[in-house]
Amino acid sequence: MKHYLLTFFALAFLTTSMPALSSTITNAEIDKFLKSVPITSDLLDKVKAKIKKDDALSKKLSKAQLEGKYTREMVSELKAWPEYPALEAQVKQSGFDSVEAWSLVVDRVFGVVSSAQWVVLVASMPMPNSDAAPVLNRDTNLFEFLNDTNNDAKLREKYGKQLQEMCTRMCYDQSDLPVVGARFSEIKSVTNKKN
Repeated sequence: MKHYLLTFFALAFLTTSMPALSSTITNAEIDKFLKSVPITSDLLDKVKAKIKKDDALSKKLSKAQLEGKYTREMVSELKAWPEYPALEAQVKQSGFDSVEAWSLVVDRVFGVVSSAQWVVLVASMPMPNSDAAPVLNRDTNLFEFLNDTNNDAKLREKYGKQLQEMCTRMCYDQSDLPVVGARFSEIKSVTNKKN
């Protein structure tokens, strides 16, 4: 009996001390992300320039990017860098509790955005030996295309499936698709301003 009580209390302690993970990204998290983009962009540009000079790190982060973990991997590398305290201050200024919380939200947003951009990129390429124009152009908002019932149902189904497939590789959670998708234009507008 004593053994069971100890196990019960240990499990209770672990479950109450672990941070709760949101199953879906929230609009409040996206708001903080959008606020962080102009605040962190200059520092992140300097960090990315340093990363480019380190071949091994650059390759490691390229692989992480394909898995939707770029920012989290970058942050784990940055902890020993002199830029980390400045990034931490900027992230907190944006409303995040920690750099780790910020990096997860960034990866969640960009996982969805990158998945959608990949589908559009492929769909906007001319097919070899075909006179037909591509169905989508490169600046198409895929989420608007998928939600517009005036668009061909077969194409909407095809690109919807492609988005789901890509998101299984690059997204933190499939449930982020509708939340980030609803704010896709706003996210693209803010992230494009920084470039």
